[in-house]
Amino acid sequence: MTKTRDPNNIRVHFPRGACGSFLTNCFKFYTNPEYFLNLPSVSTTGDAHPQEFDLSDVGKTVATKLKTHSVFQNFNTHSPYLQPDNFTTVFIKSMPEDYEIIADMFVSKVLINKLNEDEYNHIKDFNWAPFEKWTTCEVTKQILKDRWAMIGLHIDPNKGSKDFLDNWNKKADFSKADYIINFKDLHFDPLLSERVSEIVKKPVNKAVNEYIQKYRDINRRYWK
Repeated sequence: MTKTRDPNNIRVHFPRGACGSFLTNCFKFYTNPEYFLNLPSVSTTGDAHPQEFDLSDVGKTVATKLKTHSVFQNFNTHSPYLQPDNFTTVFIKSMPEDYEIIADMFVSKVLINKLNEDEYNHIKDFNWAPFEKWTTCEVTKQILKDRWAMIGLHIDPNKGSKDFLDNWNKKADFSKADYIINFKDLHFDPLLSERVSEIVKKPVNKAVNEYIQKYRDINRRYWK
């Protein structure tokens, strides 16, 4: 028996760095505007993870607070596989020509803020910069980007290597997804807000249009 999908419960599937938190915010702004005090903030690096000051008291009870930001953990996942529930699923699909940009976003938005010294020393090679200098070493950052795109980063010695971009896209349940949004469309489709509104079956929200434009303007730096 086919499950009835819930348009108010959207789960975004995406590899790290592929702007899934941004898309999740768009959906939540449509389905649960009461979670936000204002348009979600976007950092100078283009990071769209909600900050505590973005969220209402209700939003704070739903979002999971991490060290530097919050995430709507039940509404997005880095898993390439569907989960056995009635969530409406949206997969972000990227192409090989997108990998360099996604990897740049992952290193610039995530690793620079989250990678600690022990994790860095576990993955580094002899030709990498020392931990205290890696964030300003272009050679080291490029190696990290290349590895994330095609090899993977075995950051935690107690876990298997994280799925890298190419492998994630090969394993993803695209054929079972309710919707697929291409990575480039997040940055360039002029009708992205309309597409999101159709998925959640709600009228177009001008605030989401403003948020999309704000996010795109800040993230234009990655499209060289």
